[in-house]
Amino acid sequence: ETRPNDLDEEILAAMTEAGLESLLLGIESGSPGVLGTLSKHASTDIGDRAIALCRQAGIEPEVGFLMHTPDASVADLFHNLAFLEKNGLLDRLDRTANLLCHRQIVFRGTRGFERYREQGRILGTDPLGFEARIAWQDPRAEWVADVIVPVCLDVLRLTGDPASPLYWETAEANRRIRGQVNDRLVTVFQDTLHQAAQALTLPEVESARRRAREGVLL
Repeated sequence: ETRPNDLDEEILAAMTEAGLESLLLGIESGSPGVLGTLSKHASTDIGDRAIALCRQAGIEPEVGFLMHTPDASVADLFHNLAFLEKNGLLDRLDRTANLLCHRQIVFRGTRGFERYREQGRILGTDPLGFEARIAWQDPRAEWVADVIVPVCLDVLRLTGDPASPLYWETAEANRRIRGQVNDRLVTVFQDTLHQAAQALTLPEVESARRRAREGVLL
């Protein structure tokens, strides 16, 4: 695991020569605004470069990515989606479902927790007082997360179910159906984003989520 701005060709060459086969890049966002809010000393261009360097070295990177954050706008979600598409990261079902559903988690004792507390945006915590619930700045971005995240989690649960054609251990034999579900998930995410951006009134979350689930899993 590494930050994208810590990578260069020399480091990757040494690591692959030593036997490195996989790498998690903490890119976090495809939105410059969100990266600034998260205090990530990197840019989307640096993320692009890190992914390209990994692939040049023969490594297909996994990506740590926060699609949904309490400070994000719908425009930020469009930036995130464009980044993932541009870098070819939405072509494998398990990775796609993970990338499209990750929410920012805010824990007590972190700088984020203190910042949200100063802003008066902490709505409560879990029973142990450790994980905070945060008031979102953009209710339409929150609506997207509320619709999409459970659908992605349903897909991920099916990839762990031996009785499902989406089961990860039979991925090669079921490549076609997994590819279809992957593409439908991306399309549903795109449609949900456009709806959030354009609709005068957003549908109730449960009904929108049900339609999204039906669009992905038919």
